Amino acid sequence: MPERGAKLMTPEREIVNLWLNKRGFFTVSGINAGSRVIDFIAVKSLGGHQVMHVEVTCSVSSSLLSDSDRNELFRLFNDRNVVQAVESYIENFLGAEVPYEKVLVTNFQNVRLADVSVVRFEDVLFDIINGLDKQRYKSQTIRTMQILKFLLMADPVRMSALLTTPSPHRAMSSSSKEALIKELLAKEAGRRVFRKQSSEQLLMELLKESSLRQPDKLAKALEEILTKRSGSRLLNELLKQKGVKAAIREELGKDRKLEQYFMV
Repeated sequence: MPERGAKLMTPEREIVNLWLNKRGFFTVSGINAGSRVIDFIAVKSLGGHQVMHVEVTCSVSSSLLSDSDRNELFRLFNDRNVVQAVESYIENFLGAEVPYEKVLVTNFQNVRLADVSVVRFEDVLFDIINGLDKQRYKSQTIRTMQILKFLLMADPVRMSALLTTPSPHRAMSSSSKEALIKELLAKEAGRRVFRKQSSEQLLMELLKESSLRQPDKLAKALEEILTKRSGSRLLNELLKQKGVKAAIREELGKDRKLEQYFMV
C-alpha cells in the first residue's frame, strides 16, 4: 500500500538510491509536496539533462495492487502539489524548466500508470547485489546484502536448504523451484557440471527417476543423442553386459524372428 506523510529512507529506497547513483544520477530525497513526500528527484547532466521523478513501493506479502492502491500511486506523480514541487525544484536546481520522466520502481505485477515508466524492483536488486564487491560499506542495508551474497549465497548446501526446506515462510513456490533448476541447467555452468565424470552417478540417479526410464522414451532419446557410429559402439558395449545378454537370450527364446537382429 503506498504510504502517506513523511517517508524514511527504507532499505528498498536506499537500494534504489544506490542504483540511481551508480547510473550517474545525482539524487535528492524526501522533498515535501504538501501532505506528500517525494521519494527522489534524480538528475544526470552528462551530455544534456536527464531528470526523473522516482517513487518506490514494494511488498513481500503481495505482488498485486488493488484499484485504490493503483489510484494512490497515480496521485503520487500527478497530485498538483507534487507536480509543482518537482517542477520548482528542477527549475531552482538547473536554472531552467526541464521536462522530466516519471518512474515507479516496484515489485507489483499489475501496475499500469499513464505516462509513468515502471521498473522492476527485482531488476534493481539484482543489479546491486550482482555488482557488490568485498569492500566495507557503511550502509547497513548494503552491508546486509553483501553478507547474504558472500556468506549465504556462496554456501551451496545452505543456499539449497534455504530454497528447498519446507517452511511456512518459504521464499519460492514449487513451480518457481522447478523454473530455477531449469534455468541453472540451461546455463553453460550447469551443463559443464554434468560433463564431469564425477557427475555420472548423479545423472544415473536422475535418469532412474525420470520418464526416460521407460524403454520407448529412452530408445527415442538415444536415437537423438547418438550418431550411427556411437550407436554401434553402444550396442557392442551392451552386448558385453551379462544382464543384457541374458535378456536377449530370453527374448530370442520367445520369438525366433529376433535372430535376424542379434548374433549371440
